This record gives sequence, C-alpha cells and structure tokens, in this order.
Amino acid sequence: MAESRNTTSRKEPSQDRSKKMVEKIFSATRILLINDGVEGVTTGKIAKQAGISVGSLYQYFPNKLAVLKAMYQSWLDEVISELEALSAFPSMTTDQFLAALPGFLDSFYSEESYQSSSDDRQYELELVKGMRLFKELQEIDDRHQERVAEVLADGLEKVFTHQPREKLIQVGIYLYYLNNAFDELMEYEKIDPEVLLAPHKEAIIAVVRALA
Repeated sequence: MAESRNTTSRKEPSQDRSKKMVEKIFSATRILLINDGVEGVTTGKIAKQAGISVGSLYQYFPNKLAVLKAMYQSWLDEVISELEALSAFPSMTTDQFLAALPGFLDSFYSEESYQSSSDDRQYELELVKGMRLFKELQEIDDRHQERVAEVLADGLEKVFTHQPREKLIQVGIYLYYLNNAFDELMEYEKIDPEVLLAPHKEAIIAVVRALA
C-alpha cells in the first residue's frame, strides 16, 4: 500500500511578507485549476505561475496536495459562514417556512448561474474534485459534510421543533449530497439546467416538507 503524502503546511504565514507569498501561491494555483484542471496542477507549474522558485514554495507547502488542502479549507470556511448566515433567520412557523422556501431556492439555484461558466464556479468544482480524487484529502471533505449538515440542522430546528436533532442532521446530509450530485451533473455531464433544475428544487422541497 502506498504511503500517504503529507498535506500539512510547513509554516503558518504570520508576517506580511509570508502572507503575501502564500497569497501569491494560492492565486497561481487558482489560475492553474481553472485552466488545466486539478490533474494538471504540479508544484513546478505553481511556482512558475507565481514567479517564484520551487524551493520557495516548499518552504510553505511540501507538495501540491498541501496547497489544495489549504485552499479548500479556506473556501469551506467561507461556505460555512454563508450557511450560518442563512440559518440565522428568526424562528417561524412551518407554513411560513414552506411558503418562503420556493422563493429562496429560485434565488439560490438560478438558471443563469448554471448556464454560465464563470471562473469562480470552475475553481470551486476543481477544488471539490481534488478532495475526492486524492485519498489524502478525502477526510477534510468528510468533515465538511458533517459541518454542513450541522448548520442546516440548526436552521431546520427553528421550524421543525418536534423533530429529533439526529433526523434533521440526516436530512442535512441528504441535501448536501443532493446538491453536490446536481452540481456535478450540470458541469461534467453538461446537462441542460432546464431539464433538471425545476425537479431538483421540487425534490428539496419534498424532503423538507416531509419533516412537517
């Protein structure tokens, strides 16, 4: 069995100079992920794109997986913060929540966002692919799934107060996988969003409505 590669950053950027170096490495890696895909990223390419030596890169990260892990964690922190903000709504009745849910989903899953191939979307998809492609990085994705489910349960708990916490977490996990599967179908299978977008939102509503 092959030995797992180290994905721990070699030093934390505490000084401005170090922080700027890490930002330069991240910026270069982001460009490569968008243009070459996660499989095409190497430490040599990152260093060249960043305009630094490979040795300078190795002072901060032992390999490309450590770079991807740090970037993925940063992106996940942003996702969690956004979900926490969404889950911070005031308590409301079940009827009020179910009435508001379709409008929220319409804004969250806009057809335009799936028809466009923005750099931000491509970057996120390649990061997610990397977490699943390399076994050394799968653990962080598993932890993220658990955290997303917890945050979604926090919001659902304000509405479906009669449901046990464990059931709400299970629903959160299901919604997490449902969203990921839909995103991957849109991007990698090139399915027209008009085909599945409305049924996808209806599936989410059906799952949530079953909690009532």
